Formats: sequence, structure tokens, C-alpha cells
Amino acid sequence: MNRRNLLSSLLVFLTPIFLFGQSISGIISDGDKPLVGANVVVEGTQLGDVSSEDGSYLIDVPVGTHDVTASFIGYSSVTKTVTVSDNNMGVDFML
Repeated sequence: MNRRNLLSSLLVFLTPIFLFGQSISGIISDGDKPLVGANVVVEGTQLGDVSSEDGSYLIDVPVGTHDVTASFIGYSSVTKTVTVSDNNMGVDFML
């Protein structure tokens, strides 16, 4: 493989790391207890997660500003605008 092909291949494989090298994470609760199985989505994308037993979630996202919505049956949904730069963001939701 020549140098040009090698560089092109590396660029293709490393692009997702640069685009999705950041994350949004946090806890979803009702104020008293974590909500297990709550949905968290990045609006306008197919990115999202479901909260685990301790109410935590983690979504890999591209750098930029995103509207993130947490929802759970029986609770009102909450949307927060998050600006992700080169640091991972901690975003907790209380429904």
C-alpha cells in the first residue's frame, strides 16, 4: 500500500473519533431516586441512551450545540441545550 492510500485509509478510520470524540453523561432522577430505563435523546439525531440501574447514561456526540431530552413514562420530559466542546459534558436531569 502506498503512502497516499495509507493516509486516506487512516483518515477514513479516524474521522469518527474526531466527530464523536466527546460525550454527554449524567444521572436521571425524580429528585428522590434514580429513574431506571429513562430515555435520553439528542434531538434531530439518532443518538441516545437508556438510563441504567443507577440512573446514569452516556451518549457519544459530535462537538457542537445540541438539544438533549430526557423522558420517562409518567413524568414530564425535560430538554436542555448543551454545548459540547473538547471536554465531556455532565448533564443531569430531574424529571
